[in-house]
Amino acid sequence: MAGPESSRVGAEREADRGAGRRRLAAIGVLSLTGLALLALLACWRPPLERLWGDEGTYLAMTASLARDRDLAFGDADHAWARERPPGPPVTVILQQTGRGITYSKPLLYPLLAAPFYAVAGEGGMVAANLVLLAAGLGLVWPPLRRQLGGAMASALLATFTVCGAVLPYLEWRMSEAAQLGLALGGLALALGGLPRPGNRRPERGAEPGDSLGRVAAGGLLLGALVTMRFPNAALAAVPALAAALCGRWRRAVVTALFLLAGFGAVSGLSVGLLGTANPYKAVRSSFDGATGYPAGAGGEAALERFEAGRSTVSLGLQPDQDWTRSAYAALYFLIGRHTGLLAYLPLALLLAALALAAPDRVGAALLCGVAGVALFHLVWMPDNYFGGATFLGNRYFLPAYAALLLAPRRAPRWRSLGAVWAVGLAAGLSAAVSVAATRGLDASSQSHSAAGLFRWLPHESVARQIDGEEKRFWGRDFVRFVDPWAEVGEWTFRLESGRPPAELQVATNWPGTPLRLLVTPDRPGVELEVADWRRRRRLPVDSSGAGPGAGSGAGPKGLVEFEPAAAWRRHRFWWHAEALYDVRAYRLALRHPDGGPVGATVRYAGRVLDLGLPLTAATLELRVVGETVAGGTTPVRIALRNTGRWPWTPEAALPVRLGYRVRPASGGAAVARGRGELAAEALPGESVRGSLEVGWPPEPGDYLLIVELLREPVTRLGPGARVKLGERRVTVAAAGAGGD
Repeated sequence: MAGPESSRVGAEREADRGAGRRRLAAIGVLSLTGLALLALLACWRPPLERLWGDEGTYLAMTASLARDRDLAFGDADHAWARERPPGPPVTVILQQTGRGITYSKPLLYPLLAAPFYAVAGEGGMVAANLVLLAAGLGLVWPPLRRQLGGAMASALLATFTVCGAVLPYLEWRMSEAAQLGLALGGLALALGGLPRPGNRRPERGAEPGDSLGRVAAGGLLLGALVTMRFPNAALAAVPALAAALCGRWRRAVVTALFLLAGFGAVSGLSVGLLGTANPYKAVRSSFDGATGYPAGAGGEAALERFEAGRSTVSLGLQPDQDWTRSAYAALYFLIGRHTGLLAYLPLALLLAALALAAPDRVGAALLCGVAGVALFHLVWMPDNYFGGATFLGNRYFLPAYAALLLAPRRAPRWRSLGAVWAVGLAAGLSAAVSVAATRGLDASSQSHSAAGLFRWLPHESVARQIDGEEKRFWGRDFVRFVDPWAEVGEWTFRLESGRPPAELQVATNWPGTPLRLLVTPDRPGVELEVADWRRRRRLPVDSSGAGPGAGSGAGPKGLVEFEPAAAWRRHRFWWHAEALYDVRAYRLALRHPDGGPVGATVRYAGRVLDLGLPLTAATLELRVVGETVAGGTTPVRIALRNTGRWPWTPEAALPVRLGYRVRPASGGAAVARGRGELAAEALPGESVRGSLEVGWPPEPGDYLLIVELLREPVTRLGPGARVKLGERRVTVAAAGAGGD
């Protein structure tokens, strides 16, 4: 009986080994596919012409350390930033400290990358990222193999590294890959030897992880990790917490002491080289070729930027809690377009589920660290978390991903890994399609999300800085251009057929009534295609002025209005914390029935006003000189009362302003025009003052000055957008005539 039974067991083992080999082969094929996708994206994506923000600053710091062995911003740094080829000068973030003007990013990453930069230039920073990440993966391999077995450990590390946003971080000259490597290595060393149920290869006697050297090395690495981003302290505390939960109190104390030693050593270096242990707390500002740098020619003028500077970090122990905002942040944490774990780190969700399903003490400590990092961003800093400029996935969460890799004590099922790969490859293929479709239009790090599956994920930004042409406050509403397909100007943007639809995020705090746009097409017959989460519609553009809002006469030309879908997001924004804003996303594109190319200028008209009602006003005072000099300017003072039904708002999407025209008293067209501002908003029945600086023509003579109240753009809104406030006859004398 023993013979057949032994044969059966041997056959089962051989079958298991064969299945394992097939699974590893499948993981190998998938990994090669993922690497091929990354290589394809790297080839398709054009090189960045502009280095700015964090990446530009880290590169400048690394170059400075390799070049002149310091982090002060001096003439050599100024010359490097201005002369770096091939694009515009680098934008750097600088700070004022006791050591003068220094760079304002954590010290450790440029310190580690500087030797690589000295050998291979900017490519050396990619090599540094690769070495630091590979070192972390090498240190985490032994504990994974002991816990899960060699085959599953190999599959898990391949999935962790390739299936998601880890490898793309190697391309950026930033600290994310280094932070991940430090977290992997530090946790693997500091947790080694702690008992875990289900360990497949328990070692006899004293386990090597119990040695003081490994615990000390892990603590030092984790202490250094905290200096790169302070929320990493939640991860750094994990080994001490795990040791305490396992009853290893001495080990917990030793781990904590070496953690503090690592933090103190790097902080001391930071004070010596930067003048501060926390660059985020110093008075800081951004500088580039346009604003000037606080060194070299013009440095004194650039220094004034620090007068309006402030620290980035202003957090206290008590969060400014808004549970509605935090709840949405949690949703965005999972499925957001730029930070969602599902798309960018799909393995993270599986690892978290496995650790929660069968917890042990070490796993519980690791989950506490992950929760600490997540809660910090979701509760204390949800505005910062949304970001929108977080490259690929949420870079703030990346070190916590390392803790999740070590948290489960049981291996996942192979089918579960297959599902993770399916999600990851779908996201990777979508990114490839997006970059291929938009690479001629978008060179940013977000080109992977401009089309495909990412386009359907919710987008959020509460960025405080209105940067370039991407964001605008129009009519006290917040309009952000999510992608660059629209050329944005003052109060307007321009659409071109043949380009992808331009996506706008609009935040308003007025009731959900029709949204209005004024469209000025290059040729007649244009249709504006508007899509939101509910439906897509094509709206004709009528340039005759007989459309909505026309009333009984000519109305606004090119007015397009539509009923928006229900808001998909409601929260308080930083610029008006007292009000709840409705957030909607629209995609706008131009179409023409003949299929030919067409363009149009679009003006955001904001909330609904009855544009068919003319402006009405009562003039209370109008002060105009009777005589003046040709070619000169004179002030005009005016007081008036709002006798209409709508407020006069200078900052509205369709602002109400003062205007003037100068024409010959004998008749003829206007020879001078201009605009002026009301001193304040005027509600119906209220009075307000305003002023104009009238520029007179160079030819002497008698002229009529006509002062008006206008709703802009007056040429598009019809005759009701103009009301005369007064008319005065003025004699314009030749220059110098008054002195003869």
